[in-house]
Amino acid sequence: MIALFYGCAFALAGFFAWCTTLQFGGAMELGTHSFVVRALQFVFSAIAVWILWVVRPRSGTFRAPGPELDKLRQPQVFDEVESVARSMSQPMPDEIWLAPDVNASIGQRGGFFGIGTRRFLILGLPLLRGLTRAQLRAVLAHEFGHACAGDLRMGPWIHKARNAMLATLRAIGGQNQQDFGHALFGGYTRLFLRVTQSVSRHQEFVADEFAARNEGPKNLIAGLRTITSIDPAFQAYWQSECIPVLQSGFLPPIAAGFDQFLRSEQIARQVQEGLAWQLRATEGDPYDSHPLLSERVAAIEEVHSGMESMGNEPAIRLLEDLPELERDLIVRMAGKEAADKLAVVAWAEVGRRVWLPNWQKLAQANAKVLCDVEPGSLPGLSTSLMRFKTRCVWTGGRVTDSDAQTTLALAVLGAGLAVLLVGRGGSVEALPGKAIRVRVGSIVVEPFDVVPRLAKGELSEAAWREQCEQLGIGGRRFSQVALAAA
Repeated sequence: MIALFYGCAFALAGFFAWCTTLQFGGAMELGTHSFVVRALQFVFSAIAVWILWVVRPRSGTFRAPGPELDKLRQPQVFDEVESVARSMSQPMPDEIWLAPDVNASIGQRGGFFGIGTRRFLILGLPLLRGLTRAQLRAVLAHEFGHACAGDLRMGPWIHKARNAMLATLRAIGGQNQQDFGHALFGGYTRLFLRVTQSVSRHQEFVADEFAARNEGPKNLIAGLRTITSIDPAFQAYWQSECIPVLQSGFLPPIAAGFDQFLRSEQIARQVQEGLAWQLRATEGDPYDSHPLLSERVAAIEEVHSGMESMGNEPAIRLLEDLPELERDLIVRMAGKEAADKLAVVAWAEVGRRVWLPNWQKLAQANAKVLCDVEPGSLPGLSTSLMRFKTRCVWTGGRVTDSDAQTTLALAVLGAGLAVLLVGRGGSVEALPGKAIRVRVGSIVVEPFDVVPRLAKGELSEAAWREQCEQLGIGGRRFSQVALAAA
C-alpha cells in the first residue's frame, strides 16, 4: 500500500511534467501565445515539484524523552533488561531512556537502510512504580517480541508513510472534503490507516504471545491490567498534584507521590472502576493501534506456558538514586535553568509551602468580597452564591464564565477558611490523592468541602456552627485574615 500511494503520487507528478513538455512543443510549432504557454509550463512544473515535495517521507527525529540511563549508575536495570533480551535471543539495546509516562517501547534510530542503526528502549518512571519486577519482565518481553517478529524493520517506514500522507492531506485540502485532491488522497489515506493499524493490532497479539511464552501469561496479564488502569491515574496525578507544585518553584518526590496517590481510597476506587470498564469493552476503534484489553487478555489466556517469572517486589527498586533521576526528567522537560531553580520539598510540606501562600494570595485578591463573610455565614452562602461569585476575582483577573465563577467562588471561600484555620494554629495536610485538610488540635476540617457539603445537606447548619465554636472561629471575618496575609 505504501508503494501504491507513492506510485499514484509519482504518476500524478509525471502527468503534470508531461503536460509541461507537450505545451512547450506546441508553442515551438505555433510560435504564438508564447507568454501564456510559458506561464502554463511554469505552473505545471511547479505543481509537479509541489506534489513530490508534499509526499516526501518525513524523517523521524528522535527526541530524548528523559535522561539516558547509565549502566554503571543503574546496574540492576541493565541486568534485568539484558536477562530478558538474552532469554529471547535478542541483542541488548544500545540505549535505555527514562520517560515521564506509563509506557515502554523499543525502536531503532539512525543509520542508513538498517545499517548502523542503534536500538533503544524507553521505560516510563510511573510504569516502574506500578509494576512488580516479574510484570516488568513480561512487559520487556513484549517489547522484545516486536523485535523477534521483525516489527522494528517495517515500523519506521510505515510511520514515515503515515506522516507523509497526513502532510499531503493538510497541504492539498485541509478540512475541505469536497476538494478533489483531498477526496483522492484522503480516501486512500484512511484506507491505509485502517489497514496498517489492523496490522499493528495483529503485531501486538504476536508480541503478547512471545512475552507470555517467555515470562508467563499471568505476569503479562497482570502487567497489562496495571498499565491500563494507572495510565489515566498518572495523568490526573501529574496535572492536579505535580504541576502546581512545580509551577510554585518546588520539586516533590514524583514516584513516591504517585504511590501515595494510588493508595488513596477514592483514587483506588476510580482506578478499579476504569479497569472494569476497559475489560467490559467489546468494540474498538478501527484506527486504534492496540487491541482492546479484553481481547488481549483472552488471547493471552490461550497461551500454554509453564513459565512464570518470580519477583513481587516493586520494579521501581531497580532504579538507584531516584531523586537525581527525577530531577533529570524535569531538566529534559523544562530545561536545566528552570530545573536548577526548583527547591526540593517533601509532600508533607507541600500544604504549608505551596498551597498556603497561594490561598493567602487568593484571599488577599478578594479581601473586599470577603469583608462580610465569616464562618457562621457560610450556610447562607452555600444556597445563594450568585451575587457573591460575580464579585470574585482570580489572582490573574476576573472570570466571566458562570461555571468558572462558581468554581472560583468555592475556591475563595475555601482559601479564606483555610487561612483562618491556620491562623488559629492549624496545620495543613495536602497529600496526593486526598482532600486538603487543616488539623486544629483534635479537630480536622476539609475547608474546600465545607460549602459544597452544606449545599448538599451532608453537613447541617447547626453542626457547622457548633464546630466553629469549638474551633474558636465563629466571629472572625475572612477579610481580617486576608488583610493580615497581605
